[in-house]
Amino acid sequence: MCCPPRSPHRRTYLRFFREAKKLGLTNADRWPVELERRFWRFWDGLVRRAARIDRDGRLDQSEIDKMFGWDE
Repeated sequence: MCCPPRSPHRRTYLRFFREAKKLGLTNADRWPVELERRFWRFWDGLVRRAARIDRDGRLDQSEIDKMFGWDE
């Protein structure tokens, strides 16, 4: 499973941060409850999808890192 640039999953992930930026929030600021709730709902679904794809049913953190290009 991979989330290359311009993939739907990556676009959805980055959309949360763009929305926070539009609200004038910085990295040190806490997000509004509704935005944070939506982000964690998305993240939970992404993690469940990654675990479902994994043959053993366990979550592979390195796979998530690869999805978002964090392993580079």
